[in-house]
Amino acid sequence: MALRLGGGGAAAIFDSVGDTQASWAPTKKAPYIAEPAPFALCPNLPKIAQERGVLSATRAALYSRHTPHEWLQNNMRNYHEADSTRNLAERLRSEAVRVMREAQELTSSAQRDSGRRLGERISDTTFWQHEVSAELEKLLAESSLLAETRRSLDKAAKDCDGPLHVAQECLYHRENRQGIDLVHDQVEIALLSEVDTLKSCQSRLRALHDRATDQLRSNRAAQHELERDLRHKESALDIDSKCHGLSNHSKEINFYSGIEKVDPTVSVPETWAQFSSRNVQRSAAERASSRQLRSEADLLISTCASEMWDAWNRSNNNLAKRSSEVMDTKSKLEMHLHKVTKK
Repeated sequence: MALRLGGGGAAAIFDSVGDTQASWAPTKKAPYIAEPAPFALCPNLPKIAQERGVLSATRAALYSRHTPHEWLQNNMRNYHEADSTRNLAERLRSEAVRVMREAQELTSSAQRDSGRRLGERISDTTFWQHEVSAELEKLLAESSLLAETRRSLDKAAKDCDGPLHVAQECLYHRENRQGIDLVHDQVEIALLSEVDTLKSCQSRLRALHDRATDQLRSNRAAQHELERDLRHKESALDIDSKCHGLSNHSKEINFYSGIEKVDPTVSVPETWAQFSSRNVQRSAAERASSRQLRSEADLLISTCASEMWDAWNRSNNNLAKRSSEVMDTKSKLEMHLHKVTKK
């Protein structure tokens, strides 16, 4: 007859043989030795199991089994939990799809807006690049003309040295006149006036030459600002054009964290346009001053030439007249000397 043992029966059997097991259980680690079977240690084990098996099985049936209703309720609860979990997963999946679609729409809208703004920025940059480039060409041409005018002023001032030296030599030699002939006549007055005129013209020419030098320095400063602004415009135009040509399928596209934290106080479109406008306006003002200075230089050169020519003519006319008077007087004196000698 087979022996049927429940959970409680086995526990009772091993409780009954506890003292027997305690007698042979090792107290410390020892070399492995095969343990004898429980029936060999306790010959009464089958009898004890037979006496207590029925009680243990009954106890297990009463206390450790579930009813069909509980089994059904447990299955229904598992079904409900599975349905709830599946519904939650479906909602999460739908929400994830919705979020991805919204993110894609926002990304596409932001890309379109960025592309539009980049196009406008490229147009503005191109416009100011042309404006600055055209103004720079005009300023360079004006500076070249002003430099030529400055050379003309310098040459005109140096050309005054020759006539001035001649007039001063005339005054010096006329100081060698003797006696009553040392007269403060019209020739001396004209020569002194010519010297004053030459010195005045030379001084005005040199003063205007210095003004032209200062104006050229101002033109170069404005030119430097325009050239720097033009270099910045070209660099910005290259960058914006490259950015405008990028797409989601472009090569070597990476994410750079922190690039959005750009300081917006460096420049804004209004101040950016005002900066280029100020440079262009400054250059235009310098060109206007340069043109005015060239006009003054041309007028001064013409005026000085006319004044020096008039002074030279007055001196020559008075000198010729004085020479004629001296010759007449000399002839009369020689005639009277001849008469006196004859008498």
